[in-house]
Amino acid sequence: HALGDSFTFADEKNPAVLKVPEDILFAWCDAHPDAGPAFLAGIVPVLTTRREDAPERALHPIAKRLLDEFGEREDVLRKFSQNMHTFGWRGSRTTYYAMYETPLRVLEGHPIGAVRRWSAKMISSFSREIEATKTEEEERAANWEA
Repeated sequence: HALGDSFTFADEKNPAVLKVPEDILFAWCDAHPDAGPAFLAGIVPVLTTRREDAPERALHPIAKRLLDEFGEREDVLRKFSQNMHTFGWRGSRTTYYAMYETPLRVLEGHPIGAVRRWSAKMISSFSREIEATKTEEEERAANWEA
């Protein structure tokens, strides 16, 4: 956790790993292919911003490059999934899950089939999370009214 900040409630993730130049990070990944890319996928911000009022949200450039260069690897995709499911949030979780839809849809045309399939799986998973969260919030509201 010293290099990342997975548990922050901040709108912007600014882990220490981002202080390292991108070329050095990817040279390290190339030098340590068994662990480097997956490790990095687990700690870099997946999105450019987590601000609810952001007019546009996209994949973080380092996350995009990891998917472009190592997206065929199951361990990298699994670490991205874990990264996206490890978060601190204020308010409804539906807004957290919904912010990933547009950036993940961009990957529907990715040249790597594994990335396209992973993206579709994540969109579906987050859609189910949104529905489950809405139901949970409605039940909680009904209990408060009773």
